[in-house]
Amino acid sequence: MMYEILYIIPTRYTDAEIEGIQGVVRGLVEKAGAKVVKEENLGRIRLAYPIKQTRHGSYILAYVEAETSMVAEIENQLRLATEVLRHMIVQLPKGIPERSFALESYVAPLSEEEEEMRRPRRAVETAPVKTVEVSETEEPMLREEKPLSMEELDKKLDEILDVNTSENL
Repeated sequence: MMYEILYIIPTRYTDAEIEGIQGVVRGLVEKAGAKVVKEENLGRIRLAYPIKQTRHGSYILAYVEAETSMVAEIENQLRLATEVLRHMIVQLPKGIPERSFALESYVAPLSEEEEEMRRPRRAVETAPVKTVEVSETEEPMLREEKPLSMEELDKKLDEILDVNTSENL
């Protein structure tokens, strides 16, 4: 059966050391009785969260031909390998898929406020504005008034609402 092994190596290692670690992992796989068919270095990328105080890692993808009983041994050996931060083994359908991968850095999801700020604003329809001519003898509408009590404020609001609703009918 074909299996895909994806493992992450910390970026504290140089490219030459990463190739050496790939050789070590290849040796672990072959020691378990499996065969590495294809191996690919996908590159370095920032991790979604720090793992063992490491924020970046080199992703290595390996296609392995192995029996189901060998996978548990490979899993145990990778878990014990200090050079490997994380790994994942999945079973593949027949054949090695011809895919290309593009790694991208992790971007945290936006909070609700940030998401709201990034949304495009819709135009809001407004009702036509009435203009009222005021003669010079009348007082301007914006004048200082004494503070209103709640009862007086409610009464004024009712008057305004009654005028607006009767005009709209």
